[in-house]
Amino acid sequence: MKTIIPAFAAMLLSSTMALAHSDLTASFPADGTRIDPSVTKLAMTFGKEIRLVTVTIGPEGGDATTLDLDGQNSLSTEFELALPALETGPYTIEWRGLGEDGHVMTGQIKFAVK
Repeated sequence: MKTIIPAFAAMLLSSTMALAHSDLTASFPADGTRIDPSVTKLAMTFGKEIRLVTVTIGPEGGDATTLDLDGQNSLSTEFELALPALETGPYTIEWRGLGEDGHVMTGQIKFAVK
């Protein structure tokens, strides 16, 4: 009985923490895609509300640029951010956000410009 209670508490805590996470469910550009250099916006959709803290974009092997969150600092499931002019080649977008419970979430989107 002594081992069952701590095990049950750990299971309950881990399931509650899993519910608090919010995955990136869609993006444009999407991970692994090739886009035209004329694309000027990044769109991100999350499964649950998140507050974006920072989003950066950088070419492979180059310096990353922090994107302007343009006042999008409240909880939301959808974000649209302006992208800088993009040259041909591979890029990585890295994002960091906070869930409603303050839990830190991070992720990245890799794509290429034609």
